Amino acid sequence: MKKIYTLTVMMLLCFTRLMAQSAEDIQFVYLDENGEETGVVADGAVITVTTVHGDPTDEFDEPYISSGIGVKNVCANGRRVQLAYDIKALPSGQHSICFFGSCLMDSKTGATTYPRLSSKGSIINVNALKAGSVTSLKAEWFFQEQGTATVTYTANICTATGQQEDMNPTYKVAVTGPTVTVNYVYDPSGIEGISAEDASSVSYYTLAGTRTESPVGGIFLKRVVLRDGRVLTTKVIK
Repeated sequence: MKKIYTLTVMMLLCFTRLMAQSAEDIQFVYLDENGEETGVVADGAVITVTTVHGDPTDEFDEPYISSGIGVKNVCANGRRVQLAYDIKALPSGQHSICFFGSCLMDSKTGATTYPRLSSKGSIINVNALKAGSVTSLKAEWFFQEQGTATVTYTANICTATGQQEDMNPTYKVAVTGPTVTVNYVYDPSGIEGISAEDASSVSYYTLAGTRTESPVGGIFLKRVVLRDGRVLTTKVIK
């Protein structure tokens, strides 16, 4: 009830601004594996993600770590959102982002935007985020070896310029929104150094995703939930 009340108040505040736009109109949020919102990411936060998807030991698999965050429009009006991101560290593999469908892949550090600027330097094809809706960044690090990839994301609100490029309307950044830095950490040995005092729960799963109380006679995924909320996953052979 409190969550609904808070969202209602924020949307009313946004409505009173009529068509004015503010950095508070959008926010980064945490998403679970089903894409459901689980909390708000504070502006300027630095988060660490470690859960591995896929099989790092399978040469035909493409293991990755997901950011687990999305962008939410808390305003009563739609907002067109451009995502700017700066890859500060990428020790191996590629950074992928599929913020509104089509994906961008980067294998080098540096700053860029989604969508990327056209050859003329204009912003085109900026998707609208409906009032109250959430869209996952689908930002992931496809790693090839142990290390930490670091990416800073900024959600910007855009407005139309009234001009066109190749029959497409062009946009400009009207408001610089919230920022979050994500550390994607792959450390297969790190989970072994976690003490019982640091872990709030430890569980084992088969490679098919079935939880088991008897991890013996095969390859299993060990999932450790730490008291600070981090989740570490690694493969073990029993």
